[in-house]
Amino acid sequence: MRKTLSHRFKIGAKGATGRCLAGTLTLDSGKDVNIVTVYFPCYNDSISYSNELSECLSFLEDTLSNGLLSVILGDTNFPCDVNNEGFKHCYNALSRYSVFHCDEFINSNGNCVTYCNYSLKHSSFLDHVFVSIAIRQDIVSAELHDTGLNLSDHIPIIYTFQWSLNCSTKRTAAQTKVKQYSWRWDKSDLNFYYQCSNHNLNLVNIPAILNCDINCNDSSHFDSINMYYENIVAALHCAASTAVHRIPVQYT
Repeated sequence: MRKTLSHRFKIGAKGATGRCLAGTLTLDSGKDVNIVTVYFPCYNDSISYSNELSECLSFLEDTLSNGLLSVILGDTNFPCDVNNEGFKHCYNALSRYSVFHCDEFINSNGNCVTYCNYSLKHSSFLDHVFVSIAIRQDIVSAELHDTGLNLSDHIPIIYTFQWSLNCSTKRTAAQTKVKQYSWRWDKSDLNFYYQCSNHNLNLVNIPAILNCDINCNDSSHFDSINMYYENIVAALHCAASTAVHRIPVQYT
């Protein structure tokens, strides 16, 4: 989010697995719009995939239940194809709130690619924007924005809406200093930390990729390993936040 829009955007809820983040954008008209970013799990026919996708869709339904017009965007890890199981579940959930994808604005020839992995020689259309049907008419244009500055294997998508949004802000006399803290392990109960770590780590799901070999190039396995690592780090950080004392750092 750009700093010039920070006074117009309010961060809301976050999904339990960290795959979804919601907020509201206030337009010049005073109307609020839900803005939701998503990163859905990679498709496979496991119960784990169904559970993770269901958690994401439940979060979206909870967000959309506030009745605001909505824009949902991000990496869904599936094409918007009626034969795709992930898309079918997503369509069934979002269509109840009159929210639909708008791929036709960017994929008029049917050859759009937003994900390209050159080493795996794999490309597909995995990144999408979904909007409330009432604001589809506000979409002016859509384009892929692939430049040399982009180091990701996903290509950014830019949608332009004909919304009035004044980005000017009032200058403040002084900036608010953000407090920084130091972890005091020497003042903490390490046994309690170990107990918290053990509890949190036992809640982390181990990826079901035991048959993977050292030469595996399956992108879904890479994603699973990355998510596994992030969940371990999050579990340890949560344990430290619970059990380890922190004191403000004083700078002169």
